[in-house]
Amino acid sequence: MRRLSRGAASSPATPQGACRTTLDFFAVAEDDLSDVDVWEPVMGSATHEALMSCAARIADEDSEAEELLKSLFDAPAKGSWVSLNREL
Repeated sequence: MRRLSRGAASSPATPQGACRTTLDFFAVAEDDLSDVDVWEPVMGSATHEALMSCAARIADEDSEAEELLKSLFDAPAKGSWVSLNREL
């Protein structure tokens, strides 16, 4: 795992330092998660299957939502006056 060095300007005691520390963490995490070797042990596991199942469910829900909200997407100005509490 790659480590970023912090200088005096990155002291976590300052708001800028805390922000920089958080940015450094996400930069390192993004690099690590993009590495294929990190994911290889997960492929074919129950975790992978659960993630794929969840992704498929989300895609189905997105399609259903697009269908239900189609009239609002087709006419956004008109849709801005529609009460979302009532059925479309």
